Amino acid sequence: MNPSQRPRNTNLNAPEHFSVLGEKLGLVMLQLPASFPPAQLPSLQHFIKHFPPHFSLAVELRHLEFFAKGEAEIAVNRLFKMHHIDRVIMDTRGLFACAAEQYPAHESALIREVQAKKPRVPTNVIATAQRPIVRFVGQTDIAQTKPYYRPWLHKIKQWLDEGKHPSVFFHMPDNKDAPWLAQSFVEDFNQLYPQNVLPNLSLASRQKEQKDLF
Repeated sequence: MNPSQRPRNTNLNAPEHFSVLGEKLGLVMLQLPASFPPAQLPSLQHFIKHFPPHFSLAVELRHLEFFAKGEAEIAVNRLFKMHHIDRVIMDTRGLFACAAEQYPAHESALIREVQAKKPRVPTNVIATAQRPIVRFVGQTDIAQTKPYYRPWLHKIKQWLDEGKHPSVFFHMPDNKDAPWLAQSFVEDFNQLYPQNVLPNLSLASRQKEQKDLF
């Protein structure tokens, strides 16, 4: 969908549409496909200019020219900084480093399916506004995922020290396990930086298989 086109019955300038979420409302994320090229930046600029200022917006880009350190990336980063828009940072390195064949057949098939769907774009670390967001995609095994999220522990601390409000959006091949990946991240962060403790998720032990009822 061209971001300059909106449904006629939608009024994004009406804060009551989201007010029921209160403080639980985080960033509003606009995800653009790989088919959205730099030539369409004027459409994105039009959308941003008309986006209600009382909501925080983050934009996810997938076209590879926006990651090439050239004119397209310079232009889009300038646009985001000018309008205080956060650029979503995709980190799929752990997912694509996963050897699907090491898992049982049903898990292996799921991993290959997710690898085929998730974007394989460079992880360009940049904060264009005050609420940087990372979309992190891990492996099925949390222990094997830790080396890939470990650098983010330090980056999150840096952003917090700079007065920013970062977020990390965790994914796994089977997303029902993603909360435990988030909990592992929080626990490691709190151990590394006890002076900046994050709220503990306090999840029950992770069960790979559902127990029998009888």
